[in-house]
Amino acid sequence: MGGCSGQGNGIPQDSAAGSELPFDASPNPSRLPATADFPAFLVPVGTPLVISLQAPLSSTNARQGDVFQAVLDEPIMNSGRVVLPRGALVNGKVLAAKSGDTREPGYLRLGLTSIVSNRQTVPLHASSFFAKPKPLRTQAQQPQSPARLQTVNDAGDTLNARQPDVEFSTARRLTFRLLKSLSLPH
Repeated sequence: MGGCSGQGNGIPQDSAAGSELPFDASPNPSRLPATADFPAFLVPVGTPLVISLQAPLSSTNARQGDVFQAVLDEPIMNSGRVVLPRGALVNGKVLAAKSGDTREPGYLRLGLTSIVSNRQTVPLHASSFFAKPKPLRTQAQQPQSPARLQTVNDAGDTLNARQPDVEFSTARRLTFRLLKSLSLPH
């Protein structure tokens, strides 16, 4: 018989006496269990999220509840490490919209709803972005025909004075800020 006399279950008898096997032990809340996931990356409150829209948005045709997609225009860093790369997909929603007319300018309020990280959609709690044209002023001091009259708001967006609506192209960068820290899977 080729067995060891002091081992019946593969554990030496002198070390098995009075000790528990690891899976029989009581949980120790001060230690991370061996099967626990590593902690997720945490993006702190106040972190700016700079995005670029995937398609233009305008107060002319946007309606409350419409959804839109964007991408991060700048990576999100944490401790010198990229936790969300430039180009990460961001989902958003039109929170309020009104088309402008000759009496009152239009406006848009946009919010972000989620971001995609490692193929998982993570809910976002970020500030909203509100845009409304400033009181109209002409670019040139000389009179122009009404069809050619244009105005510029403080953001540098060109607006038609006959219908002052907010329009964002895909080239326009919009900045939101996290209102609640973001826990990202890795």
